[in-house]
Amino acid sequence: MHDKEVECHEDYTSYEETFGSGGTVAFLCLAPNFKEGSCYNEGMMTGYKFVPCTASDASFKVVSRVDGQVDEQLCGKDADQVLVVNDPKITYCLGSAKG
Repeated sequence: MHDKEVECHEDYTSYEETFGSGGTVAFLCLAPNFKEGSCYNEGMMTGYKFVPCTASDASFKVVSRVDGQVDEQLCGKDADQVLVVNDPKITYCLGSAKG
């Protein structure tokens, strides 16, 4: 959390929170914390949100999550996308929510 606006690394989503009636402002850089086997919707305005894998708006399923490593080669043939976070080191292998 920062008390001044900062540029977040591309792995993160910027978030600004105002407390009270326009008083204290906090600036956060949020990293995804996806759960293996779960499905999510990715929206331009909402970012990522958890949805059931049967939902029509499910964008992807987390096929596997590897903590402590950043390596796209860790994902197998079930993954059609890879998302990495550098700090903390996490590799997400993403596949179709419909599969």
